[in-house]
Amino acid sequence: MLANRFPFLFIMGLFFMLTACTSDAPPTETPDATEEVVEPTPTEPVEPVVIEQDTTVVDTVAIDTTPIPQKAEKPSRKPPKMEFETTSYTYDTIKQGDIVEYSFKFKNVGERPLVIKDVKGSCGCTIGSYPFLDIAPNEENAIKARFDSKGKKGAQFTTITVYSNTKPVVLTLKGIVEE
Repeated sequence: MLANRFPFLFIMGLFFMLTACTSDAPPTETPDATEEVVEPTPTEPVEPVVIEQDTTVVDTVAIDTTPIPQKAEKPSRKPPKMEFETTSYTYDTIKQGDIVEYSFKFKNVGERPLVIKDVKGSCGCTIGSYPFLDIAPNEENAIKARFDSKGKKGAQFTTITVYSNTKPVVLTLKGIVEE
């Protein structure tokens, strides 16, 4: 059983020997029971030493040299805008059953593509057609309006509303239908 513990005891013995040899402190002696332990006598009280310090207040905010991040400016691109040559067409006097067609020319004066989503007439007699592709900035195109006067009589006023990625635009057709 001692043979099993021999390596452990050997290593522990080496450890104590090394620590005793490498200690910088002088070896301490344990007092004998016959010797009297002498307590150190208190000396005169020592007054605390006061060190004068500079009490200048330093503004750490002014010293901070970290640059303040600036907001990056977004590119200022104007939204699309339809600019029509005219938004109203007067076809004067026509006979009942005649068909009036007119193209309302416009230009995208914005800086983003113009997307026309829908064109709706105010009644079944007025139909509008529009380009299905996006209109690039500064590009010109047209909304075609068609008015069928079949069954109409007298002064006529019909509209076509253009819905796009801008404000809706109302185009008007007006005139007189004779019998």
